[in-house]
Amino acid sequence: MDYIYRSWVVQIDITSVCGKHCIYCTRYLGHVSAGDRYVMSPEQFSAVLDSLEGWPNVIGIMGGEPLLHPQFREIVALARRRVPREKLQLWTSGLPGTPQEDPRADPELAAAFGAFHYNPHNAAQLSVCRHQPLTIAVDEAVPDKGMMWKLINDCWLPRLWAPSVIAAGAYFCEVAGPLDAVLHNGAHAWKVEAGWWKRPPEAFQEQVSELCPRCGMCLPMKRQHLIEAREKFTPGLAADFRKKGAIRLEGEIVEVRGHSFDNAEIVAAAEDWYPANYRDDLKTDQALPAREKGIQTRLEPDPGDPLAFRLDDEAAFNAALARIRPLRPEEDPLEFSFYYKGFSFKPLREPYPFVLPEHPEENLLYFRCLLLHYKQILDEDEFSKLRAASPEPGFLATLAQRYRGKLEERLNKIYENWGKALNGQEAYFWGHGAAWRHFRRHFAGARPRCFLVDAENGACVDSRVDGIPVRHPRDVLLEGGEALPSVMFARQEFAEEWSRAVRSKYAPLLAGELMLCRLG
Repeated sequence: MDYIYRSWVVQIDITSVCGKHCIYCTRYLGHVSAGDRYVMSPEQFSAVLDSLEGWPNVIGIMGGEPLLHPQFREIVALARRRVPREKLQLWTSGLPGTPQEDPRADPELAAAFGAFHYNPHNAAQLSVCRHQPLTIAVDEAVPDKGMMWKLINDCWLPRLWAPSVIAAGAYFCEVAGPLDAVLHNGAHAWKVEAGWWKRPPEAFQEQVSELCPRCGMCLPMKRQHLIEAREKFTPGLAADFRKKGAIRLEGEIVEVRGHSFDNAEIVAAAEDWYPANYRDDLKTDQALPAREKGIQTRLEPDPGDPLAFRLDDEAAFNAALARIRPLRPEEDPLEFSFYYKGFSFKPLREPYPFVLPEHPEENLLYFRCLLLHYKQILDEDEFSKLRAASPEPGFLATLAQRYRGKLEERLNKIYENWGKALNGQEAYFWGHGAAWRHFRRHFAGARPRCFLVDAENGACVDSRVDGIPVRHPRDVLLEGGEALPSVMFARQEFAEEWSRAVRSKYAPLLAGELMLCRLG
């Protein structure tokens, strides 16, 4: 999991009222009675916008069906005054049989929102589109808890979608909030206050440990067409929903499933699993880039990995430490992992089930592996003091974040030197968005000819970012574009994949080494 603020969008669920009854709704609305639905007041909505001051990416308005909010126009007017149009987007199914059937045609809304995500859920769509069975609780369905935590750590939903704010408060994940509302009356919500979205992954542990095991979004399995009526539940989650009076658990529409997923079945299903593609009517799984695949990390143990260590006892830890050397300032630190329940975990990306008070042995493993990382960048005295610290959860909750901060300082010096070398020179910039915004201060003296983005369907053509045109590298090649120094701005999880593809497909545009600035 990653920092919340690196998500491309944050969703504000202004209401849980909806006229649809889709299976596996990410807001569980088929299971919420009319008396338990909410509408967010304009004052609440304004407070949410206050809390998002400085949020760097898109702000989404969603539901339920947002058009059913009785003060929707007032909500839109508030958002329009506070949020630039290019950062504001609307998710809606429209209101069939009314002038709002397709709200994209409404001039007032078109002036407020930079983009619409119109998902009508009509008959044609219902027969084609599929949803992930999120009511198969992974803690019931996956007996191997090492595998379970691998899946939770690599869940596609926070990686590809959104943190959210509902009536109860704020959550790192848009499904966690509605699930918490159903099971716990929103007991694990964060207060909607300034900077809630700046929390590092290590600070999510309560929401993750209490909610993620009760969800099925992270589990590779077959998606179901929306036209199907029967939802699949694991028995324990079905019992929990019944205790809360969930309205959709009677009659013939629910199948309680007690199947256990073994590791081989999970690994096989992950090979061709694109759960985020809920719009099969628009694109096929096969057309999606690899970064949208549901699983991004290795699910099978790799005992031959030289950067993975067994740290279960002091002797093994000392042997691992002996293999790590301090690095020179210009060297990139390596990323290590440690074995837990047979699987390797990277503490900088996979903080669970570590950093939890009830898991002292796991905390010690996590601490030892982070010490391997710190040995690369601390002097002997600093490292000795750190090694002598007690691995309490509160201390561990800051340790990975502090390391990432130190690593960012080291890398920023490298990026500053690249920027100085490009001062006054023409260059291609590859990529834009959050990564570009993070690094642009280093390259203010360069003269970017354009951003190059290898986007599908020419989606990037004719747009501009910070006044710089965005182009497809294929078109630049066809026009006989010359080779120039190139800087790539990319998220960590797909930086290497994309940089390899660029070097392979567009080598004639590269003058010298591709300078890769990795965010995260």
